[in-house]
Amino acid sequence: MLVLITGVGNMGKSHFRRLLLLQVRSWAKESGRKVVHYDIDRFAEARHELDKEMIDALPKPGEFDKDTIYLIEDVHAPTNEGAIPLCDYDYVFYVVAGSISHLRFWLGRARYWFKDGKYDWNPELGKHEGSGKAYDLHNMPGIARCVARHMTHRRHIVNDLIVLRRLCKRVYVTRSSFSKEGPVFRPIPLEFLSKCS
Repeated sequence: MLVLITGVGNMGKSHFRRLLLLQVRSWAKESGRKVVHYDIDRFAEARHELDKEMIDALPKPGEFDKDTIYLIEDVHAPTNEGAIPLCDYDYVFYVVAGSISHLRFWLGRARYWFKDGKYDWNPELGKHEGSGKAYDLHNMPGIARCVARHMTHRRHIVNDLIVLRRLCKRVYVTRSSFSKEGPVFRPIPLEFLSKCS
């Protein structure tokens, strides 16, 4: 089973992938089905303990084990630049936050970037923008431009959902809300979880 986790920008997709991983594993335990997860963004270091188990090499289309459940986070999937063709996915979770929560997610990341001295990861170059100096005021204009640019990407949400619903078998829109403890999501649908057992 191929499951896509996608959405526009910083809305908690990776948090949701990890939550989905834990829930699907608990449902699949009885049947003995294997559950693996991938983040196509390929960050330089694991951002969470569960991410350390991810395998870098995603199988090629046609090489997926039919008894394994694959959870694949790919922000580019709704465009034609995804790692796997959209029509190959059995289920899609599209993570979306309201505009206020979305802004709060980005401001939280901006605060972290300012503290770290690096911002805006570039996977092609394998590096971040920024001076690398913590709390460097010279990074502030770049961070502000980056947050503003990413907030304008919200306009792609409607188009993404049109494309996904046309090409995919089952699409779940998953609401993400900001909280100080991290993103909060609507419950994962039982009809999906039952397919994992």
